[in-house]
Amino acid sequence: MNHFSITEIKERNSQSAQAIGFLIAGILAALVYGIVQLSVPAFLLVLVFAINLFLETREYKKSCQIELEAAKYNEDHLNS
Repeated sequence: MNHFSITEIKERNSQSAQAIGFLIAGILAALVYGIVQLSVPAFLLVLVFAINLFLETREYKKSCQIELEAAKYNEDHLNS
């Protein structure tokens, strides 16, 4: 089990969700700019953002699983 409290895990998940939202917005903005300006660097930036989004989403899923396990562990010990 990790050494974080449930509130710390929830805060980290919230920050991760915000980062995912900003990455999606950045991808869309760079994609529109790349299409309008026919800019290769903008498309490369979209690729970098997409890779970062993939990695962040994967870690977010793991963190959500840890949060569920911590909540279940906490609930089991409160009921005991």
